[in-house]
Amino acid sequence: MKRGLALVLAAALLAGCSEAAQVEGQAFVVSLALDQGEEGGMTVSIQYPSYGGKVGDEDKSDYLISSASGADFASAMYALNAAVPRTVNLTQIKSLIVSETLASAGGFPGLLREIKLSGRINGEAYLVVTAGSARDFMAQQKPLIGLRLSDTIVTAMKRYGQLGGIPQTTVSETFYAANSFYEDPVAILAATAEEETPAPGKSAEDAEAGQLARSGENRDEYFGAALFRGGVMAGKLSGGETQLLNLVRGDGESMPMKLGGATLFVSRRGPLNAVIDLSGEAPRIDVAFVVAVEAASGGFDENLALSELTAGLNDLTALCQRLAVDPFGYGRRAAARFATIGDWLAYGWRSRFPRAAVVYSLTLRRTGV
Repeated sequence: MKRGLALVLAAALLAGCSEAAQVEGQAFVVSLALDQGEEGGMTVSIQYPSYGGKVGDEDKSDYLISSASGADFASAMYALNAAVPRTVNLTQIKSLIVSETLASAGGFPGLLREIKLSGRINGEAYLVVTAGSARDFMAQQKPLIGLRLSDTIVTAMKRYGQLGGIPQTTVSETFYAANSFYEDPVAILAATAEEETPAPGKSAEDAEAGQLARSGENRDEYFGAALFRGGVMAGKLSGGETQLLNLVRGDGESMPMKLGGATLFVSRRGPLNAVIDLSGEAPRIDVAFVVAVEAASGGFDENLALSELTAGLNDLTALCQRLAVDPFGYGRRAAARFATIGDWLAYGWRSRFPRAAVVYSLTLRRTGV
């Protein structure tokens, strides 16, 4: 079957019609997982409530996983619809899970565009990049007692977001940032851990998903961020580096951080002031903001905490510059200095940002005393 016809049929099946559009005739997908095929194709997997689930009692029902493969997304979705005896409905999904291999492939920007602009997918779904198989990661998802799986995913993401160890990014946000002239997107980094993971020999904040020292049945870990350049995954951030990125971006609430030997709750207060000088060959960016810090217990050395925060931001910025990625939004601020998009593109921010001098000036404000 030709690709054009497959696209039309897949869209029709995703949208549903006549009797198939009735609620009982649809498979409302909770999570969608995408893996790259062995020979360049694609495998699409979905997780959805079983036919035996009762309304209001979904947490006690099983969840089914169905998969299908094809030469591309449209072909795989068409095969999936043919295999599942209900219309596949993506309007309610809570997470789009993509394997790191697929996210790092050159065709990922086009795939994300196809997914976002077709199939009525829920753009507010979290975008998750996982090491290993996306289908296997999805299969580990289980509902918490008293909650549906969809609610469990949202609850978990909000909790991880409060800790600051992941970015709170959605499919829509990543798609629009990937197609922007001004910024680079990030996504949630995840991995399936072993049943018992030994200590990796480094602190928890320096770990990525799958590296945390832990044991227990919950093997899915969300920790860190996937960085994108030109819509393709270009690198990773640890949980601690993601906390610092969230601090600059003003995302999230007060988050626990290890600073100066103490556990502190840290958040950004007020706006971020970025003064950008474009007069030289390489830009200079002077960044200033207020950091609110509260000790979890006992006291702490303010100067030491401030020094460690600044050093961490310098290291994070240097890492992103080596990868030629600007997840901070500095490019968007610099673009405001140009009269037209053409002038902005001619300046060549993406080639100049890696050489930029970025200087952080933080003011610490103690709270909770």
